[in-house]
Amino acid sequence: MVVLSLGEFLWSLLVIFFMVVYFMMLFHVIVDVFRRQDASGGKKAAWLIFLLLAPAVGLICYLITNSRFVLLVAGRMLRR
Repeated sequence: MVVLSLGEFLWSLLVIFFMVVYFMMLFHVIVDVFRRQDASGGKKAAWLIFLLLAPAVGLICYLITNSRFVLLVAGRMLRR
């Protein structure tokens, strides 16, 4: 049985929290790529390949370059 100190336990909780947040954002971006009506199939495939090969960089790049579309979809979902 492994016994963790309080500091190790809190550090583990923090790491797990940020991993969950990261995977939620990644899942949201992948769903967003498939929902886009203005992007062609090639552009969607390129974003998905980029997200699979370099997930952290791809996620940040997608959120920066498509922030207007992401906010538009989020606004529509909030109005429902």
